[in-house]
Amino acid sequence: MRAAAAAERMAKRIQTLAELGITRAESALFTAIYYGCTVPPAELPRVAVMEDYWEDGSRVTEDECRAALTDCLARGWLQVIDAETLAGIVEELKQGRVLGPIYGLPCVGAVDFTHAGAKLSCKEDDAHRTGNQPPPYYEDTVYEKFSQFSRSERAALAAIEEVRRWDENVTTTGPSLTGPWRVQWWRRFAAGFQVDFEQKRQWQGRGGGSLGQYCNLYFGPGKPDLGGLQHVLDCHNVTFAEWLLLFAMEGGKVHRTLSPLLANVADDYSRRFGVETSEEQCRIAMETCLHNDWLRIIDQDALDEINTLLQSDPVLMPVPQVIHGAIGDLDFTPAGAVLYKMIMAQWRGPDWEDHLQVEKKTYQEQHYYCEDYYGFGGVLLGMVSGNQRIRVRRIGCIGPWCVKWWERYGCGFRLELEVEAC
Repeated sequence: MRAAAAAERMAKRIQTLAELGITRAESALFTAIYYGCTVPPAELPRVAVMEDYWEDGSRVTEDECRAALTDCLARGWLQVIDAETLAGIVEELKQGRVLGPIYGLPCVGAVDFTHAGAKLSCKEDDAHRTGNQPPPYYEDTVYEKFSQFSRSERAALAAIEEVRRWDENVTTTGPSLTGPWRVQWWRRFAAGFQVDFEQKRQWQGRGGGSLGQYCNLYFGPGKPDLGGLQHVLDCHNVTFAEWLLLFAMEGGKVHRTLSPLLANVADDYSRRFGVETSEEQCRIAMETCLHNDWLRIIDQDALDEINTLLQSDPVLMPVPQVIHGAIGDLDFTPAGAVLYKMIMAQWRGPDWEDHLQVEKKTYQEQHYYCEDYYGFGGVLLGMVSGNQRIRVRRIGCIGPWCVKWWERYGCGFRLELEVEAC
């Protein structure tokens, strides 16, 4: 049944492209730009290949997309934004008293739609929609407060520079010394530094999501030195798959719930480190880690042990939601945590934990836009959480507005929310 449904969707998509006179490579370009990937001409073919998805697993090539880009520019479907074009777009929106664009204006030098290309792309998108779908809503986070915590002052200053690289208007307070603190139950520092950030912006289409806390270990650009890692692992009689399971305890993108854990580790880390690792290899590695008492499945006794440790050592815990997992999750044993940190220090150097990204978001103001008042129901439903308090500031009718400069609506509604941590 699934194969038949997939084949039917494929056939419908091919038919739609034929009716619109669009090739697969042109469709890939349209998809990339439709989802906001407005980049220079030299980069667009590569991005388009990444955004091209067909259920049979096939993809267009960069060469095909490069040729399609030339054709689309010639046919007036796409354009390279220059200063004059951008000024014309701004004036056009001003004359029409159009609110937005919610997702911001295109950058000079980037490829974007013309009116004709946008109309064609929207027709393609509409052909894939079902009649029962609610109208989409669009989010613009206009103000947020968050704090980052670092092991050293050097790491804290580097965190400030990284945030400013993406938003030069951010306001910072700190770094300020925190004293002893703990990230996970097994990771405690004698001292640390906190930096508080405030970001104000509008018309950038930034999604804030729900308030949250996270800890992620960042390796930096480029591929990590896996040869050096393998040498360290050999010295400790640990396989690469076993190390992947240990590394998964850092958290980040991989959740530690047992049912999806092995598949997630095999998929996420195969892509992250460029080493093909199967789910079966991860299953065998987990059995070894459990047998060697490096990892354990959290039960009530383990949870009580962790809570006793935390109560006997009441230091700052800036991200309590990541301190430990839930019953049934995979977790370190004390011996496993010591082994993991020893391996990482020998591989990455004594300052390897300077690259931890520990963040806690405490407050944000968000604006949501939709054609239909009832489209906001999904917003509030998706934000229900015991860790945050939501206050509706106002909801009201607006006149003409646009998501991107070419995606316009005659009228609609705006919902304004304040969200703060409990």
